[in-house]
Amino acid sequence: MIIKKADIDNVGQFIINELAKELIKQDHSATGKLIDSLDYRTTSSSVGDTLLIEMLDYGKFVNTGRRKGARKVPIQALVDWIKQKGIATNNKKALGIAFAIQKTIEKEGSPTVRSRRSGKKTEFVDDTLDRIGAEINRRLEEAAFKTIDIEISNLVKRI
Repeated sequence: MIIKKADIDNVGQFIINELAKELIKQDHSATGKLIDSLDYRTTSSSVGDTLLIEMLDYGKFVNTGRRKGARKVPIQALVDWIKQKGIATNNKKALGIAFAIQKTIEKEGSPTVRSRRSGKKTEFVDDTLDRIGAEINRRLEEAAFKTIDIEISNLVKRI
């Protein structure tokens, strides 16, 4: 392994932190569950290590949006979101609002026309990776060269 696990862990944590910042910037932090679910793990194979970023399944809809006519958003998820945002605390009222939101998302897709007025609401993964891609490369290159430098120093000492 040319890059140490600690260096890969540092890059993984950096990516997680930056994804969380972008979710907050796009106002996707109502319950904090998606941000809390962000995690990374590494897998090893004969060709090297792979860094995998993981999150709750609904993160894909937050990233790409939902096309109109797609499967309905689960009502309970909408009720929880409505209560978290303080839109309604009464169960009956929250349920009514949830059905209205579900119907609007089914009709318009998500983010809806109204929610897009407040700023960008999709592609938090893409935007983050575009913004930090050069920094990820710099960190990985630095880690690789540090390891190579140590190996060369050890080889020279043995000569």
